[in-house]
Amino acid sequence: MSTPAISIPRIGQPWPGQGGIYAGAIRGAEGQPDRHIVVAAADLGEFAWGDHGKDAPGATSDLDGAANTRTLVAEGDHPAAHACVEFSADGHSDFYLPARRELALAAANVPEVFAKEGWYWSSTQASRHYAFAQYFEHGRSYWLDEGNEFRVRPFRGFILESLDHLNPSTAEGGPGAFFGELQAIEPLPLRDRFAGLAMHAHLITDTVPGEACNALLEAAQLAGRHPLDHLALNAYEAADAMLRARAAGATAEAAS
Repeated sequence: MSTPAISIPRIGQPWPGQGGIYAGAIRGAEGQPDRHIVVAAADLGEFAWGDHGKDAPGATSDLDGAANTRTLVAEGDHPAAHACVEFSADGHSDFYLPARRELALAAANVPEVFAKEGWYWSSTQASRHYAFAQYFEHGRSYWLDEGNEFRVRPFRGFILESLDHLNPSTAEGGPGAFFGELQAIEPLPLRDRFAGLAMHAHLITDTVPGEACNALLEAAQLAGRHPLDHLALNAYEAADAMLRARAAGATAEAAS
């Protein structure tokens, strides 16, 4: 029997099954949830941004490269964007040309996985003739002529609760199944049995996408803990509270 885990790697390490290297989290655009950013392990080559001299009104976001890329692919000849959407890794085909600030996040967190020399295209247009690009050696972002052929690196982004690992399913390998098995183990110390029951309840209520899940993820991040570690700590605190209440009730009954 093994415990399921939400395995978020350290920044700069490959994220198994997610298509590349973990670059950290970025604030969601226009009130959307924050997203985890994964960068492909290697450049695709050098491509022009494309459609020089044409406005792309839907490709001006500094944060949402996926939305920018959808616009670029739909509206015209944009080789850099097309190269990213045609890329796939680990079964994922939702890669895109990153937005300006997504590239800046990578420059801050994982510059070592990019080439030191040469510009990288973003999907953020500055004007009809220029788009933003990133230089990793010195961290500079600047708008440059869209006809230039620069390096291209696909990115993908997702919110944590969209991962299958957070599904509290009772199917084989799911957290509900694990803690269901835990409850059946006898004998268990009372504290551990209470903790298992509390953990099961947390998994059922706190890992369903929504306000409870968002509160859990925020609390775990603030505490610097893995989400499952944070759940476990909450479960043991709940077990301690139940045991204290039981002891207090027994003391009161004996005194009466």
